[in-house]
Order: sequence, then C-alpha cells, then structure tokens
Amino acid sequence: MKLQPEQWFLVAILVLAGGLAAFKAFGMPELEGMQGGKVKNAEKLDPAAFEAAAARLESPAQAKDPEQKVFVSRMIAYLPGKQAFEVIDESTQTEDGITVGWKIEHGFDIDDPAVAKADPDKDGFSNLEEFKSKTLPREAQSRPGLILKLRVAKYTAVPFRIEFKGYAPDATDGRMQFQLNLRDSNRRSRFVKEGDELEGFKVGAFRQKSIEEKNPATGIIEKKDVSELDLLDTQIGETLTLVLNKETPTNKDFVQLRVDSPAGKVEPAQVRRGETFKLDGVTYQLLKPGERSLTLKNVETGEILENVGG
Repeated sequence: MKLQPEQWFLVAILVLAGGLAAFKAFGMPELEGMQGGKVKNAEKLDPAAFEAAAARLESPAQAKDPEQKVFVSRMIAYLPGKQAFEVIDESTQTEDGITVGWKIEHGFDIDDPAVAKADPDKDGFSNLEEFKSKTLPREAQSRPGLILKLRVAKYTAVPFRIEFKGYAPDATDGRMQFQLNLRDSNRRSRFVKEGDELEGFKVGAFRQKSIEEKNPATGIIEKKDVSELDLLDTQIGETLTLVLNKETPTNKDFVQLRVDSPAGKVEPAQVRRGETFKLDGVTYQLLKPGERSLTLKNVETGEILENVGG
C-alpha cells in the first residue's frame, strides 16, 4: 500500500517523539541542573612551601660526574665489499711507512700517496722524516735533527796495511819486542814494545799461540805459529788484532761532508777516520767513513749511529 504525504509526515512525528522519550528515560540531566561548581570552603596554602621552593631555585642542585663516561667509538670507515663496515686500526702503517693515526692526528688524507714526501711547514724535512723523528709536521720550529740531512760529498780512501813479522825478547831489558811492517808508510819496518804508540795506535797485549797444520807439500803435520798482537786505535777505541805473518788491512780514509738543509752546516767539513765534527750543536766522531754512508758516535751520549747519510 502506498502512503500518502500526510501519512509520511505523521510517521516522522511519531519517530521523533519516541526518540525524545527514550533520551529522557536514560537520565539525561535537565539544563537547569548543569550549573558551574562552587567552591564553598577553599583550604589556605602554607606560605612556607613557597619559601622552600624559592630557596631551592637560588641554590640549584649540582650534577655530579657520571660514573660512566660518554662512549666514543673506534674509527670506522666504509669500505665497499661483502661487509658494510670495517674497523681501521690507527696503528696500521700505510704503504709510505706512516701510521694511519699519525696522518689523522695531523690532518692528512690517509690514502694520499704524496703525504710521505710532502713538507707542509717548509722546514726542509718530509712528513716521513717528521714522523720517524716524532716532530710536528706543520710547525717549522719543530724539526728533526740535521743529522738526517748529513751527506758524503766526497770519499777518499787511504789504505793503511800492517803486517806482524816477528817477535823476540829484547836483549837489554828482556821485554818482548815486535817487528811490524807498515806497507803504506815511509818507514816500512818498525820495532815496538807493549805500550808504545805507532801511527795512531797503541801496542797492546801479546798472545803466543800455535796450531798443528798439515803441510800440503810434504803431508806432514807441523806446528804453525799463529801468535797475536793487539793494536788499540787511540782515536776511536777499537782494537785491531794482528796475526803473525798475515797482512791486516785498516785505513786512514777521510770524507768531505755536506748538509742538505739551509738550517745549518757541518764544522769542519773534511773529517778523517777517528776525528770529530760538530753539527746542530752536537759533537760526532767519525768511526767508519764510506762512499755513501757513515758510522758515527755521539760523543756526549756514546750512541752509535750507523748508515748515516745512506
């Protein structure tokens, strides 16, 4: 059956009336009951509480040092590959001989191959030399010793050969007398006793020795005299041991020195084996000269420096 408009209107009125009745049935308060609350007996606040709070603001609590410090992780570099990250050990040496940590500390690229030869402070010393000497590579006042720049400008060999030819007691005092042939001297044959000085050497101890040896010509076992005589080099303190009837080579070589740095010079520039020179305020003794390198002794500390200039 089709409803007429008047009937539809009546149905709507009934539905609205039913809804209002249900709303009221569930206890919705009336408007006059919804009034603002009133404070009848407010409690008084204690002013001492405000004073205590103000005192705390004037002297705030101080934070103590934490027992656990801030965590600082090790350096991590991203490297393409199977692993996303790989830890770099700062003590690792790169191909140029300098450690990763030193390069990072002084602001150098750890992968730059030119770092070792660079001289950022223009003091005449490379970064590699500064690294080895534990000096600051970016401060010219902090530089390695000039001994690193000492070079052999010229080497002159002066051979000095000595042959121990014989020995016998002196008829006058009974002391043992030794015959030495100086192959590179004007006075070729010299007779000396223990304690005598000879061409920069001092005659030392004598040891009479012999061995049994087969004579290749006859096949007979014979006794061979291999007595020894010590010569002390009075300049460098080394002992040269001579064996009877054997030529012993030594030398009186000298070198011309130079310093590859404008920061100083060597005095004197020409030095013979056993002599001393000064460089950078330090006195050195030339123990062993060579064409490209030297063996030196720091006179003050006694330290032996090998392969200097090499």
